[in-house]
Amino acid sequence: MIREIIQNFLNSDRESIPLNYFPLKTYQEILKDLGYTFYDTDLNGWQVDFWQYFQNEDKTKKLCLSGSLWFGNFKLTKVQDES
Repeated sequence: MIREIIQNFLNSDRESIPLNYFPLKTYQEILKDLGYTFYDTDLNGWQVDFWQYFQNEDKTKKLCLSGSLWFGNFKLTKVQDES
């Protein structure tokens, strides 16, 4: 079900969607199955808030999986290149 939610999001015009609190590995595996590879992580000073970045094979589409391990809220966002 999570995979379908993410796949529907990727095919939509939406810029971001909230996601349920699941292990980050689950989301990483789903995104990998959908053709996205992990390429960077940012953390805050407590390493509780995170931003993980993914891109598709030809690097034309980028995503950011962000959230708080403390509060349990995750979000997937389509990243627009700064041009």
